[in-house]
Amino acid sequence: MDPELDGRPREIAVKILADVQPVAPTGTPFEPVEFEGMTVTPYVTDKGRMAFSLRATAITAPKGGKAAAAPSAGKAAA
Repeated sequence: MDPELDGRPREIAVKILADVQPVAPTGTPFEPVEFEGMTVTPYVTDKGRMAFSLRATAITAPKGGKAAAAPSAGKAAA
């Protein structure tokens, strides 16, 4: 872990730019989603640190792809 991050939050916020308030696909508090029209804008804060602004145009349910499994211990990655 980066020692410079001590005491800072680990979560991020994504601003959704839409005509109506977006709702998560299933409405549960925590769920996987995909962002459409994602843009990342880097900037430097007034304290000289690099930061990023994340914006999207919509959120949708994941499109059904399987997550990549981590290699098992003792097996070499191909």
